[in-house]
Order: sequence, then C-alpha cells, then structure tokens
Amino acid sequence: MLQDKSIVIIQPYFGTWPEWMPFYIESCRWNPSIDWLVYTDCPKPANYPSNMTFIDISFEDYKKMASEKLGTPFNPTSAYKLCDIKPTYGLLHEDEISQYDYFAFGDLDLVYGDIRKHIAHLKEYDLISTHDTRVSGHLCFHKNTKKMREAFKQSPVWESSISSEKHVAFDEKAYSKIFLRRKNWPQSINNIVAQCFPYQRNCLFSETFSTPNCRIPWVDGSFDFPEEWIWENGIITTNNTDRDFMYFHFFYWKEHAWPKNYISSALESQLSDTKQPLTSWKITSQGFFDRGE
Repeated sequence: MLQDKSIVIIQPYFGTWPEWMPFYIESCRWNPSIDWLVYTDCPKPANYPSNMTFIDISFEDYKKMASEKLGTPFNPTSAYKLCDIKPTYGLLHEDEISQYDYFAFGDLDLVYGDIRKHIAHLKEYDLISTHDTRVSGHLCFHKNTKKMREAFKQSPVWESSISSEKHVAFDEKAYSKIFLRRKNWPQSINNIVAQCFPYQRNCLFSETFSTPNCRIPWVDGSFDFPEEWIWENGIITTNNTDRDFMYFHFFYWKEHAWPKNYISSALESQLSDTKQPLTSWKITSQGFFDRGE
C-alpha cells in the first residue's frame, strides 16, 4: 500500500514568494509524513515545518545544473519554463531523493488536504495522476525507480521541448502520451492497450476534481462549481459537497478572479501572530478569508 511508502514532493521556485505562501506552508505542515524539497532563491519563510527543506540556489545555477545533468541546453528567461522540466526532476535530484519510495512534482498555487488519506487505498503504481486524461502538472506521483526517473526520455520531443525558450506544456502534453496512449478512450480500453506498452502499465489516472472552474465537470457532472473551499486542520471541503479533497488548485481564481488585495484583513492579522499557527480559512473567488467572514 502507498500508505507505507515514503514520499517527497520536489518544488523549485524562483522570484518572490506569492502572498498565499503561508497557507501553502500550513497545508504542508499538516502532512507530516510527506517531505518537500524546495529549491529557491527566495528567503526561507518564517516558521516552516520540519518536513519542508529549503535549498538556496539561484535560477542561473539551477538552469546550469539542469543543462549539465540533462545534456541539453536549458536557459529560459522566465522561471515559468520550469513546467517543461518537471518530468525530469527525478533525474535532476536523484541523489537527494534516493531514500524515498515515491517522488512527485507540484505547484505552489494550491493548498493540500490530507494527501495520505486520498492515496492510502491505492496499490503500488508507477505513476499516479490526479487527472483522468493527462498527467497532472501541478501534482503527479512517480515510483522512485530508474525507469520512472528517466521516463521523459521516451518522448521523441523531450530535448527540443526543454531547450526551446517557449513554454510548450511538456509536462501535461507530450509527457502524458508516454503513459496514456489515447486520452479520450474509455479507461477500460486504455487498461487493455496498456498491457502492450511497458510505460502504460501500472499507471493510475484518476480525476480528483481539485482544479475547478475549468473544462473538467464537477463531481456531479455539472459545471456548478463550489463557491467556497474550506481548509480546517488539514482537511479541505467545499460548500456544495459532503466530501473532502486531496488539495485545492486555485489556478482559475488566481488568474481570472482575485482582486489585488485577496487576503482579508482578519487573516492578515492572524498571519502576523507567528506564535499562533492558522487552523482554518476559506478560499473564494475574492481570495482568502477567515471562516467567520
């Protein structure tokens, strides 16, 4: 069972911490059996938990390291291009993650619920995606084997994708095709076809409904998405369901809805009290708020 396996999430990030970083950190704190490796040129946050390790490195040095280990140029001007090398993180950091059973790549524009709860029932897969039709670029688990650390090399376009200055979504497009031959086929058919292709065996593509307001319907098949996501003591729920979720990826609201000041003054006041960690908040199309607001 995956519950017994050690997991590390690899997260390079360069520039300036987003304002929601304290909420991200708090959600990591409530997953103490999972570790995070954060490679960054940002200052270490205050009061981060022991399961998070921050490695000080400049963007230039990280690009140089990636180029040398991959044997192909990687010199973008924007750190957003890191999305295209997410599938290479297992190889880039194989020494640092050698003691782990699983590694994952992730994003910062989300908050976690109880991760273990939502993967505890799974058998041992080589790859676990939280979308059912593609690799989920914001959170995807890989078994820590040489095969999976170097799986990206099975794509005929990996070198051109990485060396290109442009962002080409290699993590969710070309990389997905290694593991999911026809994304629109029924899962039962894909499972049969997968037996003929070694990289498609033992892969789980399962929709977690944690990236709402996009083209994927909500849990009931409608496009009636939650108006509130509630985080409390490490558990994420919504205003319109009685279930909890592995995480909430607030990409859509961040990009299209939030105003300039999207953290309420009540929460700002709580954040200033470093001796009293946050235990609950809610997220809406207008930002982060105290549960009582």
